[in-house]
Amino acid sequence: MTSSSDKEAPARAGTQMALAAPFVRLRLIKDGKQNPTEGRLEVLLGPWWGAVCGDTFQAPEAQVVCRMQGKSRGKPRMSSVYGLSTTLGVIMSKVDCNGTERGLGDCRFDRGRGTCGKGGHTGVQCYGAWGVEVGGAY
Repeated sequence: MTSSSDKEAPARAGTQMALAAPFVRLRLIKDGKQNPTEGRLEVLLGPWWGAVCGDTFQAPEAQVVCRMQGKSRGKPRMSSVYGLSTTLGVIMSKVDCNGTERGLGDCRFDRGRGTCGKGGHTGVQCYGAWGVEVGGAY
């Protein structure tokens, strides 16, 4: 859930970039509340909170998000499984990670894409703790 002090990202032309991990914070939102392990992915990039486009968001990107959340594994999910859609604009799209980055800011991405294609906003589901292997296929 966003507070009144949260700023929505303005739509800007996309620019491929990578920022240092400390510049990107994230939160997972499930049924309107922050959740430590799963939810719609929202990021704070600079002074603005925004959604992440799911068009190219796959397992390596989910792995990075879950590592930022202190979990060992994760998978991408459609954000619609986590309750009502966000009113936030898309602030990151075409996120491209190899899965070993410390944070989303270390991945390549387009910034400020106002809309998203058929993939919609992305969600993430995280599993396990550091050093603990979780059974099953993801």
